[in-house]
Amino acid sequence: AHDQRPGGEPDRRSHVEAEQRYDELRKSALESVENSFSESQKGMLKARTITTEALNASTLWDTVNTHRIDWDWIDGYSIV
Repeated sequence: AHDQRPGGEPDRRSHVEAEQRYDELRKSALESVENSFSESQKGMLKARTITTEALNASTLWDTVNTHRIDWDWIDGYSIV
């Protein structure tokens, strides 16, 4: 695929192809993570991509007093 068509316009095919490649990489990475789960974890955990919904839910982390490390999930994984 070419980055630009004649005349300097962006080639949308290269963007779509890149998205497809990254989607396959994401799927492969998530599969690898799930394969690393112990048998007891496999029924309780599911690896998924980081979404805005997940980041919003992570704000509950701030209300828990029992965590050992104070990690800012929103700033650490901002997708906006």
